[in-house]
Amino acid sequence: MEIRKELFYTKANIWVRFNDNGTATVGITPYGKELFKKINFINLCDEGETFSAYDIFGDVVTCCKGVFDLYAPIDGTVSCVNDELLDEPEKINDDPYGEWLVEFYNVRKTQRLLTAEEYEKFIK
Repeated sequence: MEIRKELFYTKANIWVRFNDNGTATVGITPYGKELFKKINFINLCDEGETFSAYDIFGDVVTCCKGVFDLYAPIDGTVSCVNDELLDEPEKINDDPYGEWLVEFYNVRKTQRLLTAEEYEKFIK
């Protein structure tokens, strides 16, 4: 399983990419997707909503009908939601890192995020 070095991670299996323009893009790690088996439904917050780290910004429903909350990895305001996933949630199962969930602006990193090396040790 590929662990991308340029990303940061949470123990809730969320990845974060800090972009040059001051925003941060967030998605579910490949390991998290493995745990979910197959995601059938995604519910995400609305653009303009503000979150603190550990707040729930959405949830996923898996093939086993389990519902799992998605926790914000950072403080910030949602600037963009991946609406394609709301219409076609199965797309998230296809590409390990290709489908992002939301993008934040006014980003503040208030919780300690894991580096790629730390995350790799955590999931083993």
